[in-house]
Amino acid sequence: MSHPWPHRAEQDPEQWWSALARATRHVLRSSGRHPGDVAALALSTQGGTLVPVDDRGTPTRPAILWTDTRCGSERELLAESMDERSVYDTTGWLLGTNLNLLQTLWLRRNEPDTFRRTRRFLSVPDYMAMRLTGRPALDVSNAGVNQFANFRQGAWDPALMELAGLSDADLGEILPAGSLVGSLTTVAADALGLPPGTPIVNGGHDQYCVALGTGARRAGDTFIGSGTAWVVAVVTDSPQPDFANSHCLSQHVVPGRFGALTSLESGGESLEWWRRLVARGSDLPKWDELAARLPEDTDHLPVYLPFLHGCTYPETSLGARGVLWGVEAGHDSYDVAAAVMAGVVFQTAWMMESFQRDHDRPLVLAGGAARSRYWTQLLADVVGAPVRTVAEPDAGAMGAALLAGSGVGLVDVEAVGTPALGDQIEPSSLSGSRVERFENYKRLATSLLGVVASDLGRRMTSASST
Repeated sequence: MSHPWPHRAEQDPEQWWSALARATRHVLRSSGRHPGDVAALALSTQGGTLVPVDDRGTPTRPAILWTDTRCGSERELLAESMDERSVYDTTGWLLGTNLNLLQTLWLRRNEPDTFRRTRRFLSVPDYMAMRLTGRPALDVSNAGVNQFANFRQGAWDPALMELAGLSDADLGEILPAGSLVGSLTTVAADALGLPPGTPIVNGGHDQYCVALGTGARRAGDTFIGSGTAWVVAVVTDSPQPDFANSHCLSQHVVPGRFGALTSLESGGESLEWWRRLVARGSDLPKWDELAARLPEDTDHLPVYLPFLHGCTYPETSLGARGVLWGVEAGHDSYDVAAAVMAGVVFQTAWMMESFQRDHDRPLVLAGGAARSRYWTQLLADVVGAPVRTVAEPDAGAMGAALLAGSGVGLVDVEAVGTPALGDQIEPSSLSGSRVERFENYKRLATSLLGVVASDLGRRMTSASST
């Protein structure tokens, strides 16, 4: 990821392709399987990233990532034609300062030459499908995130496309998750080390692949997906909008199911920020080294608010930023690391309070944080309930594999049993003090978000007077 200017986050799509090729070849070598044994391939992908490509499918500029927040002016411009609630009701996703609709508007206004050279305005799944098969395809769980699609109908929305000056032909093709996209081309097969003609199946948005991989398929099932972002998601049997609590809606990759989720965009990214800060140009601290030096007692730690890209809960505050509060001279870098990890857990637990979930069902944690005993114990202590991990922590990859199997008739995703569970982490003796810290966190965050709102109000009033 590169950050050429403040509020910007970009990446070369070729890095995704190279990583896919390396990963595929690594799987074949490490498993000892023959390339011909591969029945099909599907991908679990990030949503809300814009990949503009020309007539040959070559990117016309670096991809604008979903964490990029450059589109404040475009948000105001769009609000003149369509209000925020209307965008939410159509796409299921809140209007922020990112995602494909606003990114396309930004490109049209700020890089007109690039906009004219662009043939298709794709996202990660349809770009990768095009590289694999020649057919740019994505599923509904990703299309809604792009904010060009009606998530209930599973089709591109004419009004939203018109705002950006696009048509269906300028976007990818929406297909059901688990449906056959095409066959691996000769060029792609050579890169991945797989036979030409290997079936490529439509995958899904990473969090709904996580849902499938963790067995979250019934209405009421709850899971936390942890990666760059931490996401709290609940499976539903119908769309259940909750604009006030910033719940984003999508179709599940399992037919007939939906999901509601809310995100902490800078969950795992907060810890990566700490690692880069400590490294200062040298090697990043190793995870084992970090785990060995984290303090067990969190009462003396600073408080970290993980709002590196703004805040969406308990209220939307695009101007909010990360805060370290209560730093003392005696604190060292590992105290700060522990504070960062605790802050991510506190904000995630707070987001969980916005859902009416079934507390008789286990809370499942998947993703990178599931490998960390420190993080899982913090979560169990703060929510005051057992936390389960799954035996395969890369649940998104497991979900994609199940979709690949369904596309060639090997798997029925509606009948898949519960995946093998990993550890169950019970609340510890520190739970009481950590819950108290959690309540202090909420009071501090509420106060500082109020300061941001007051400052914004003053600046808007001053600008209006001027």
